[in-house]
Amino acid sequence: MSQMTDELAVRKSIVVNCSVEHAFRVYTERMSDWYPFEGHSLFDDSAQRVVFEGRVGGRVYEVSKSGEEGLWGTLIVWEPPHAFAMTWHPGRGEETAQELEIRFSAEGDATRVDVVHTGWERIGPDARERMADYEQGWGGVLARFAEAAGKRS
Repeated sequence: MSQMTDELAVRKSIVVNCSVEHAFRVYTERMSDWYPFEGHSLFDDSAQRVVFEGRVGGRVYEVSKSGEEGLWGTLIVWEPPHAFAMTWHPGRGEETAQELEIRFSAEGDATRVDVVHTGWERIGPDARERMADYEQGWGGVLARFAEAAGKRS
């Protein structure tokens, strides 16, 4: 992970009412069921699903209804069911990639999910503005995830 100061990191946590294993699967295998594509997608209304190629070096990408793929990043850590980390550059060049780390840990009968999003300096002059957008955006994304993780399938 980046050696960033706390000032340039977005950190969010949520506790979900399910096991670590279930939370990890919902996040990485069922993201298409809960992810808020509206406003958070490379393809807007035509977004269909998100794919995690579950291995270090695997891609994380979005697929449109027409089959077009849009790369979000590449997995740099893959430790199911406890953690994954990836580069993050949806719709941008890899030279602007941030790092996103998501950890899943037991908290009693529930699971704590911790998100650390770093590497903002690579974005350029509008890094702080984008970081502020993500600071708000992660709250909504995690709320949708928590709702989906609480539902058993």
